Amino acid sequence: MPSPLKSAPAPGGGNAPACGGARLLYSAAMRAVTCALILLSALFVACSSGNGGKDGDDPAPAIATGTKPWGLAIDAQRGRLYAVNKGASSVSIIDLDTQMAINTLSVGSGPSSIAVNRESGLVYVTNSFTETVNVISPETADTVAIVPVDRQPWAIAVDEAANLIYVANAEGRSISVIDGRVGAVVDTLTGVDEPWGLELSPDGSELYASDAAADQVLVFDPASGAVTQRFDVDGRPRGLALDAAAGRLYVANSEASTVSVVDVETGAAIATVAVESGPYAVALDTERGRAYVANSLSASVSVIDTTTNEVVETAAVSAGPWDVAVGPGGALYVACAGADQVVVLSVDRLG
Repeated sequence: MPSPLKSAPAPGGGNAPACGGARLLYSAAMRAVTCALILLSALFVACSSGNGGKDGDDPAPAIATGTKPWGLAIDAQRGRLYAVNKGASSVSIIDLDTQMAINTLSVGSGPSSIAVNRESGLVYVTNSFTETVNVISPETADTVAIVPVDRQPWAIAVDEAANLIYVANAEGRSISVIDGRVGAVVDTLTGVDEPWGLELSPDGSELYASDAAADQVLVFDPASGAVTQRFDVDGRPRGLALDAAAGRLYVANSEASTVSVVDVETGAAIATVAVESGPYAVALDTERGRAYVANSLSASVSVIDTTTNEVVETAAVSAGPWDVAVGPGGALYVACAGADQVVVLSVDRLG
């Protein structure tokens, strides 16, 4: 059934400071000034975090979300940023122009990742606890379908041209294939032990899946369902990002605290880049030649120069960065689960 639409939480969440009732010999004017200062301070803390990328810069702005934002997706055409809130079983719908949450939509339990089909505009959310995928219409900002999948659906990728949605089921040892036209699972890919990340080639002919149990990345032929290649990487790979033009796949290895740079033709890791602790997600900015890595245990984002495969900067952010996405206008969005916010960095001030 469609889920009810909720209003977005106020920045910072919680209740306003209680300023009345204290037995202090303050005048009414003094109490008003004190309350105003407390409220301004709370708002600043809620909406600012980390740094702008350089020491001494002003704190980066942040967007308040629901509890534990884990996954991000951007629809630049419609001016929307979507953040799934794992702790609140909801999706925050954020206006890219105002950088504010404009709606909060209830979904299944434990939402973990999100993707947008820019052709249809539909938004897909994996719910890791209820083992379903919510299909959301941006026009109505409501759920239009709920698709059952396998155990612990985690990552998601969309073939926009074919209108197919791939869902990595980490405990199900499978990848569900949803036909977006009918809103149902039409195929299941197997041969993977513990899929956590997915990435699709631009033409849809190759599907990359990180297998955390095997310390590998598997390449599927979606048409046949066969595994065509296996790439060896470091400990417990998670997030993936593909530079198709360069033939490079960037793999965030969560336990090794490294990023493997894999040549997709040969399957060889041409570089292994040390980052900070707990890298869970990676996003590419091919225009600037940068890869951005969310280090979940270090409250930081590593900036990798994709020409030299070296870290050129590490930017502090709020606690628990779980996902990262490059947006229009030079904005880098970081979902910080430990702070219930999306931190916004300027890529022009990073590295």
